Amino acid sequence: MEDVKRHKFTPKHLFIILTLTLIISGLSFAGGLALSMRHNQKVSDSTQVTCDEVCVSLYSDRASPDTVTVNSGEFIRFNSADGEKHNLTLGSDDKHHSTSAIDEYSSGDFNGDEAWRVQFKEDGTYSFKDKYNDSIRVNVIVYTKDKDYKIN
Repeated sequence: MEDVKRHKFTPKHLFIILTLTLIISGLSFAGGLALSMRHNQKVSDSTQVTCDEVCVSLYSDRASPDTVTVNSGEFIRFNSADGEKHNLTLGSDDKHHSTSAIDEYSSGDFNGDEAWRVQFKEDGTYSFKDKYNDSIRVNVIVYTKDKDYKIN
C-alpha cells in the first residue's frame, strides 16, 4: 500500500477557505442579479431608497430637476415625490424617436411607493410628459463622453 500523506488544516487555512467561498458565492449572486435586471424597470418602495444615481422627483405640479444630462448607458430613476400615481411617456409630437423608442421609454403606471428606473443607451434628447399631469415634463439629454459632436 502506498503511504497517504495527510494535511492538517489549521484555523488559518479554514478561514481562507471560508473567505474564498463567501466571496465566490457573493460574486455569483451579484452576477446573476445583474443579468436578471432589465434596462427599463419599476422599483418598489422608492421612498426608502437612497438615490445614488441620477434621480428625478415627480411632484404634483413639476419635476425636479426638469432637465437632466446623462452619459450614454447611465440610468435615471424617476421617483414619485408626491405619493401619487405617475406614467411617463415620450411626447407623441416627438419626431426624433421611432415608435419602438416611444414604447421602450414609457414607464407605465407607477404608484407613490414605486419608482421607474430606465437606462438611456442612445444619444439624443428625450422629452417626457406625465399622462396624469400635463404640467410634469422632463427633458433628458444623453451624450457619449469624449465624442465630437458637430453643430449644423
